[in-house]
Amino acid sequence: MKAEQERLAKAQKRNFEIASGSVGGSDDERDTKEEAWVASVFASTSAAGAESAEEQRRRKLQRKAVPAEAAAPATAAKAVAPEALMGVEEDDDDDEEEGGMPLAPPTVEAILKGTKRGAAAAAPAAPPSKKGKSTHETAQPTAPPPKPAPLAAAKPAAPAPAPASKGGFDIDPEVKRELSALDNDLLQAFGRGDIALVRSAWLKAQLARQPDYRIVRRQDLKPVGGISPHLEPEEAKRLLLKGERAIGAFSFGWPISGNPDPTGHRIEALWRALQERSDIEALFWDFPSLYQNSDQSPRTEEQERAFKRGLGVMGHIYASAIGTTVLQLKELPLRPPEYDGKLCLFDLAPGVDGAAIKAALVAYGDIVSCTLGRFPPATVCFTTHAAAQAAKRAAAQLAHISGGVDTLFNERSYDGRHGEAGLDDDEGRGWCVFESAVSGELILRLSAIPRVKAELDKLPPKMLQLRSGCPLETVDLSAGRLETRVDEVVARIEGATFTGKGDKAMVVGLYKKYVDRIAGALQRVLPKMLASDSATAAPSELPPPVDAPAAAPLRLAEGTPLLLLAWQGSGVGGGPRFGVVDATGGRVAAAVTGGDDAELAYDRCSQAVLPWRPPAAGWDAAFVGDARALRDLVEPARRLADDARRVESESAVRAVGERAREIADSAARCQTIAHAAREAGGAVQSCVDAAAALFQEQKQGDRTQLQAALGKVREAVERLQPVALEAALTAALHSSGASGARRYAAGQPLTVRTAGGWRDADVATVGADGLCHGLTFLEGSGEPPATLTLHPWNHAPRELPHAAYEAMRAWWAPWLGAQHAQIADALTGKRLDALQQCVAISVTGGEAETQASAIRDAHSLTAWLLAQHGARLEGGPTEGPLAALLTAGPASGKTTLLSQVVMVALQDERTELVPILVKVQVLQRRLLEAPDAFAGAWNYMDAFLRLEHEASRPALYRMLRQAMMARRALLLLDGLDEAGAKRADIERHVVDVLAPQGHVLLCTSRPAGVDEARFAAFRRLSLAPLSDEQQERALEQRLGAERAAALLTYVRDVMPRDDTGQKVTSNPLMLSMVSAVYELRQGVGMPGTVAELYATASDAMLARGGVRTPELARLLQRIFFEAHVAQRRLIEDRQLDEAALGLEAPEALAKIRAEVAKMPFERFGGRAEKGHYVEVTTGEHKGKRGVITTDVKSDELFMVTLMVTFANGTVSGLLQPNDLRSSGLADETAVLQRAMDASAPAVRAACELHLSEALREALRTVRERVHVDALPLLSLLQSEPLQLQSSHLSFQEYFAAIALCDEGTELSGTPPWQWPAWWANAVELGAEIPGDRFGRGLLRAAGVTGDTLDLSQKLGGDRPTVRRVLAAVVVSAGELRTLNLSQNKLDVEDARALAPALTKTTLARVDVRGNKIAGDGAAQLSAAVLGNLKIEMFNGIPIKEMRADSFTELDLEGKNVGVIGGMVVAGLIPTMRTLSECNVRGNDLDSESAKMLAKIGTEMRIMLFGIKRDQEVADFADQGLGPEDAILISSDLVIGALTEVPAS
Repeated sequence: MKAEQERLAKAQKRNFEIASGSVGGSDDERDTKEEAWVASVFASTSAAGAESAEEQRRRKLQRKAVPAEAAAPATAAKAVAPEALMGVEEDDDDDEEEGGMPLAPPTVEAILKGTKRGAAAAAPAAPPSKKGKSTHETAQPTAPPPKPAPLAAAKPAAPAPAPASKGGFDIDPEVKRELSALDNDLLQAFGRGDIALVRSAWLKAQLARQPDYRIVRRQDLKPVGGISPHLEPEEAKRLLLKGERAIGAFSFGWPISGNPDPTGHRIEALWRALQERSDIEALFWDFPSLYQNSDQSPRTEEQERAFKRGLGVMGHIYASAIGTTVLQLKELPLRPPEYDGKLCLFDLAPGVDGAAIKAALVAYGDIVSCTLGRFPPATVCFTTHAAAQAAKRAAAQLAHISGGVDTLFNERSYDGRHGEAGLDDDEGRGWCVFESAVSGELILRLSAIPRVKAELDKLPPKMLQLRSGCPLETVDLSAGRLETRVDEVVARIEGATFTGKGDKAMVVGLYKKYVDRIAGALQRVLPKMLASDSATAAPSELPPPVDAPAAAPLRLAEGTPLLLLAWQGSGVGGGPRFGVVDATGGRVAAAVTGGDDAELAYDRCSQAVLPWRPPAAGWDAAFVGDARALRDLVEPARRLADDARRVESESAVRAVGERAREIADSAARCQTIAHAAREAGGAVQSCVDAAAALFQEQKQGDRTQLQAALGKVREAVERLQPVALEAALTAALHSSGASGARRYAAGQPLTVRTAGGWRDADVATVGADGLCHGLTFLEGSGEPPATLTLHPWNHAPRELPHAAYEAMRAWWAPWLGAQHAQIADALTGKRLDALQQCVAISVTGGEAETQASAIRDAHSLTAWLLAQHGARLEGGPTEGPLAALLTAGPASGKTTLLSQVVMVALQDERTELVPILVKVQVLQRRLLEAPDAFAGAWNYMDAFLRLEHEASRPALYRMLRQAMMARRALLLLDGLDEAGAKRADIERHVVDVLAPQGHVLLCTSRPAGVDEARFAAFRRLSLAPLSDEQQERALEQRLGAERAAALLTYVRDVMPRDDTGQKVTSNPLMLSMVSAVYELRQGVGMPGTVAELYATASDAMLARGGVRTPELARLLQRIFFEAHVAQRRLIEDRQLDEAALGLEAPEALAKIRAEVAKMPFERFGGRAEKGHYVEVTTGEHKGKRGVITTDVKSDELFMVTLMVTFANGTVSGLLQPNDLRSSGLADETAVLQRAMDASAPAVRAACELHLSEALREALRTVRERVHVDALPLLSLLQSEPLQLQSSHLSFQEYFAAIALCDEGTELSGTPPWQWPAWWANAVELGAEIPGDRFGRGLLRAAGVTGDTLDLSQKLGGDRPTVRRVLAAVVVSAGELRTLNLSQNKLDVEDARALAPALTKTTLARVDVRGNKIAGDGAAQLSAAVLGNLKIEMFNGIPIKEMRADSFTELDLEGKNVGVIGGMVVAGLIPTMRTLSECNVRGNDLDSESAKMLAKIGTEMRIMLFGIKRDQEVADFADQGLGPEDAILISSDLVIGALTEVPAS
C-alpha cells in the first residue's frame, strides 16, 4: 500500500510539472504554481463571478502545456481486469452526498423567473478532510491519464470557438423561452432523478486525486473532497434552463459490455475537453448518469423504472437546442492484450449452456474457456483473436444459440467504416448513430428560421468532436434534407449493429417518437418565431369544448314530396329523383319509377329553394297524387319503347303513335305536368305521321330517309318514358316555388328563428295548413310553445345545440378576423390593416335593389349582402339568387376586398350571418383529391368544410354546417378563375346548386373566361381602377408627401398604360409593388414595363428571404411553370422534385410520366358528365381515352347520351354513361397530375441520381425556407405533407412566362394556340419581355420543329389569350418560314392583334384564308403585309413575284384570297408595269375590296374578272354572282372590248 501511495505521489508531481511547464526551477516557484493549479481546479466548480486572476494564469499554463504534452512519450495504459473496474474505495468520512428529490417540481416559467444569469450551479470548493489532510492531498492536481497510441489522422476541421465570458450569452428572451419549452420532457426527467448529471468539478477533482481513475456505475460513484459526483435535481434543471449549452452530452461507443472505458481513453478525452470548455459545468455520460446493472448488484425495481424513463428522453439530451453541447468521440482505443481472443454472447437462447456454446464455436478455433454470467451472459476465450473475429463474422450462423455476438473488446466503428486497413467494414453502432442523428435533429429544423438561427449562433457550438492530440473541432450540423432525413436516419439505425437483441427496434422507436414529439412541438412554437419586421396577429386560443351530441336523423311528415340527389339501388343517371316520405318519416319511396325505398338523409335531398313561393295548404297532395298516377304508366311506357325499336311497317308505326297518344293523354291528366305531357304526345304524333308517309313513298329503293324518320319516332317516344316523365315532375316542383317546403314529423329537432332570436325547438304537431308547425322550445330558452310557419330562412334541422353553436361562433369570429385583419405587402412583408391602412376599393355595378345608394366600397357591398339576407327573413316570395359575381383583372384587389367584407361583416353586431371564405384554388385541390366526398354532399361548400375541419375540429365543422343549413352563412368564394381544370365544374355548381339553395353568396373572378350567360341571374359587379387621387393618397400614406411626389412623377410620365388606357398603377398590387420597388431602388431607376416591374419585385422578394442564386431562380421558374401547366396554384412536395428533374433530366421525368400514363386511373364515384376525361369500356373504342365533348339531347329527352373526343381528334358514336369509366377530372393533364402522386418516390430517387449538387441545394432551400416564411414568393399552406403556392397568382404567371423563354422548357397537354383564359396574364407578361425570347420559347416548348407551322382549324381556347400567343409567335418566328392560320373563324379583333406583329415578322408565307376578317381589321392586316418586304406569299398570292413585276397575266381565280387578299392585290398592282390581266374572280371579296381593285384596274387598264381585253361577249347568267362581282365586271367593261353581256 505504501509503495502504491508513493507511486501516485510521484505521478501527481510529474503531471503537475508537465502541465504547468515548471520542470526545474526553485521549490518556492514550484509551490506557488502548484497552489495556483489546485486552486484553479476548485475555482472551476463555481459558475458565478468573473474569472479570477489565478484562473486566467492557469489558462496560460494550459496553453503552454500542449507542446510539452505532445513531446512527452506516450505511456501504455495500465491493464485492469474487468472484474476489478468497480471504482476506488473512499473513506467513509468523505461519503457526503447532498440534497434530496423535490416533492413537486416547479414549472419552467417559475424556474426561469428565479434563475439569474451566471448563478452558481455547483458545489463549493472542498474543505480540508477530517483526517487533517491538506487540500493538496485531498484534491490533487488534475493530470491526464496515459494516452493511447494515436489513431488515423482525422480530417481537419475548424477549432471550436472559445466560450463566452462568465457574463453569459445575450439570447433573445422570447426565443430562449420557446426553445426551453422544447426541453420540458428532459426537465421532468432531471427533476425525477431519472438522469443524474455528473458534476464537471467532481470529475476534475477525481482525476486530480487519482490520475488513472476509471469511471464506475452511477450507483457506485462517491464524493471527492466534499464534492458530490452528481448535480442535485434542481441544480440540473437550473443548468438546463440557463440555456447556455453548459451540459455536455457525451457520445461514444463502449469498448466492452459492462464497462465503457476499460483503458481510460474516454475519461482522458473528457478531461481534455473540459480544459478547453470550462463553461461545461456538468456531463451526461450514460454509465454514471443512468442506473446500471452488474452481476453483483443489479438495478432495483425503482431504478429499473428510472432507467427506462431515462432512455425514453435520451434523444432530448443530445438534441436540446440550448441546453446541451454534444461531445462526440468517434475514435477507438487500441485493444489491450488481455482482451485478445475473447468473445461475448448476448441474449442466449433458452437451455443453452457452456457445452452447447463450445460445440457451436469450436469450428472457429480452439477454446480456452467459457464463462457464464449476467453481463454479458457468456464470455468465450479463444486461443487467438482471429478465431474470435471469425466467430463474430459468423453471427448469422449462431442465431440458434445467441441473439448477438461480438468480441469482448468491441472495435466496431462509431457510425460506419469502410476500407480501413486491418479492420472489418461495418455500418457503425446503433446507439451511436442514434445519438449522432438526434444531436442535429432539432438544430437542423430550427436553423431554417433566420431569427432563431441568429440567436443559436450566439451560443457555443452545438456539437464538438474529440480527437486525441487535437483541439476540439466544431461539427457542422447544417447539412441534411428534412424531407428525407427521418427515413435516412431510420435506415442508418437499422443498418447499424446492436449487441442487445431488442435494442434495434427500441432505438428506431425512440427516434421516431422523438421526431413525432418535436415536430408537434415545433408546430406550436415556430409560428411565434418567424422573422418579421412587424407584429403579427396573436395566435388564437383553441376552440372551446362544447356539448355536441350527434345530430338526430331527419324525419319528415308522411306524404312529403322530396327531390333526391341520388337514388340507392337505381342504376339510372341524371338529375334529382322524385320521392315521397313513407309512414315512418325516415324513408323515401320511389314515387314514379318504383324500386326499393331509401333512408332519408339531409345530404341526399335537394336543398334548392329558389324560386320560393310560400305554398298553400294541400300543396303537396297534387304532386304526390300525380306521381302515383304516373307510376301506373311506367310499364306501358317501357313496352311502348321496346315496340318502337322494332317497328318495320306503317301499321306498326301508327300503332305506336296510338299507344303514345293514350299514355300522353293519361299523363296530361296530371295537372302538374299536363303541358309537358301534351307537348311530348304531340311530338310523337308528328314523328309518326312523317314516318308513315315515308312508308308510302319509299316502298322501293333507298330506305335511309325512312330509317332516319323511324329514329326520330323512337327519340320522341323517349319523352314519354318514366325517367322523362319523372324529370318533368321534378321540374314542375321546382317551378312551383315549393321545392324548399318542408313538413316535419313530430319530434324532429330544429333550430328556429323567433322574435327573440334563434332557439332550439322540437316539432310537436304538423298543421294541416301549409307549413305551420307546432313547436316546443327546449328548457332554458325562455320561449313558450308556439306555432310557426317554417320557410327556408327561419329554420333548419338541428345539427348542433344552440349553446354549442353560439360558443363555436364566438370562437370562429375572432379566429377568422385574425386571418383577415391584416394583409402583407408582397415585397417587404410589412403587414397593413385591411380596413384602416388600405385605400378603399371602388366598385361599379349599379344601385342595390334595396338601397338608395350605389355599391361603392367594401362597406356598402357588405351592407347590400346583409340586406339580401334580411329581406328574406319574413319568408316572402323570392325569385332570383341572393348572389353577386365581382370581376376584376389580375392583382386588382379582389382578395383584399373579400378580407374587408369579412371584417365589416364581423364588426356588424346586427347581422347573424357567419362569414365563410373559401379559396377556390384550394377547393379545386380538394375536388381533385377526394371527388367522392363531393359527389355525395348536398353542396361543395359542406364537403369542403367537412374535409378541412371535421377530423381536427368537429364542432367547428358542425357549426358552419348548421349556419349553411339555416342559410345563415355569408359564402365568399375567392378566385373562380383559379379553379384551373375544374373551373367549369365549380362554376356550374355555384350557379346550379349553391345559388338556388338560397345562400347569400359573393364570388370573385378575373373577367377572362367568364360565361356571361351562366351568371346572368347574378348581380354583376366589377372593381373600378384606382383613380389618380386614390393612387396619390396611397403613396403619400406609405412614403410621405415628399417621397411620394417624386414617385408620382414617374407614375405619371413613365409607367405604361394597359389595354383600357389605364395606368398599370391603377391596380392596387401594382401600385404597392411600385412603392416597394421605389423604396428599394432609390437612385437606381424604375422599371419601364409591367414585366420589368415583376422582375425587380421578385428579385427583391428573394433578397428579403435571404436567398438569390441562379439555381434557385431557375427552380422557381420551373416550379411555377409546372403548376401553371397543370392549371393549379397549389404546389405539392412531389411537384418540386418534378420541376427540378425537368430542368436537368427531362428524359427521366418523361419516362416516369409515360409509365404513369399507362396505369388505370382512379375511378370516380359519380357519373360520367360532359367535360370529364373518361375511358371507353365497351364497343369498338374500348380502352380509348378522351374527353366527353357532347351531351346529346339531354334537355329534350331527360336522359344522357354522350360522345367522346379522343386525343387524335376522332369522335366516338353515341354512348351511355354506363359505357364509360370516368376519372371525374377534365383532361389528361389533370389525371396525370393525380396519378403522379403515387410516383413521388420514383421521382425523388431520380432526383438523387440525376440532379447536380447546386440544384439539389436549391431544392433544399425552397423546402426549408418556405417552412419558415423566409421565401416570400411562396406561401406555405401545409407543412406535412408539404403544400405551398405562389404568394400571388400573378407571380406564378410571371415566372411561367420567364420559364417559357428558357431552353429545355417543354409543354405537356394543351398547345399555346388552344390555351384557356388561365394563361391570359402569363401571355401578356411574356409579350412584354424584351426581344423575341417569349415567342421563340412558345414554339420551342410546343415542340414545333422545321420551318412550317400548320394551324389550320386548330385554334381554340380563350380567343383574347390566343391572339396574344399568335402575335408573339408571328413576331418571334425564328426559323419558322410558313404559318397557316386558315379556317379558324378569325375576326376583326384577331386581325387587329395580328397586324402589328406582321409588320415585324420574318415569316415568308402566311395564310389566313377562310376566316371572317373584313372592314378595319382587313385594312390593318393588308397594310401590315404590304409594309413587310420579307413576306413572299400571302393567302396564295405570290407577293415576291408581283413585287418583282414578273407577270403579264396573273390568274388568282378561286384561290379564296378573301377580303384581305383583295386589298393586298390592290396594293401590289400599282408596282407592276407589265401586268395586263389579273383574274381575281371567285375570291370571296367584299364590296370595299372589290372597289379598291376596280379603281386600280380602271386606272392601270388591267382586266380583273377573267375576261380577255379583246373579248366581245361574256355570259354570266346563273353563276351566282354577287355585288362584288358586279363591281369587278364594271371595271372590265370600261377598259375591255365587251359589247354583249346577257342579262341574268
